[in-house]
Amino acid sequence: MRRRALGAAFVALLAAACASATPSAPDVRDLAGEWRGRMVTTRGHGPASMTVNQDGTFTGTIYFVGLDRDFHGAIVAVRPGELRYMSSEGDGTVRLRRMADHSTVYFVGDNGATGARFNPQPLVPSDR
Repeated sequence: MRRRALGAAFVALLAAACASATPSAPDVRDLAGEWRGRMVTTRGHGPASMTVNQDGTFTGTIYFVGLDRDFHGAIVAVRPGELRYMSSEGDGTVRLRRMADHSTVYFVGDNGATGARFNPQPLVPSDR
C-alpha cells in the first residue's frame, strides 16, 4: 500500500511540474541521447536510464530492488510541438522543460498512474 501511495505522489508531483513548467515545443530529435531519472510503472517505481535515438525509438532499464527490468518504445510527433510515447510500460504524452542549466523530459502516462522524469546524462570523454 505504501509503494502505491508513493507512486501516486510521484505521478501527482510529475503532473504538477508539467503544468507549472513553460512547455517547450520539442522535436523528437531534441530528445536524442542518454537520460537518467525515475520511473513509476504498474510494477513499482525506481531509478531508470534510457537511450533515445534520433528517430525517437528508445530503450532503457528501470532498476528495482533486486531486479532490473528493460523497457522500450518510441516517441512520435502527433503535430508540431506535441509528442507522445508508446512503450512496453504504457502510452502517454512527452513534455520537455528547458532551463538555463539543464533540461528535463517528463513522460505522463495516459492512465494517470505511470510516468517518468529524466535529465540528460552528460557525455563522458573517452580515454583515447
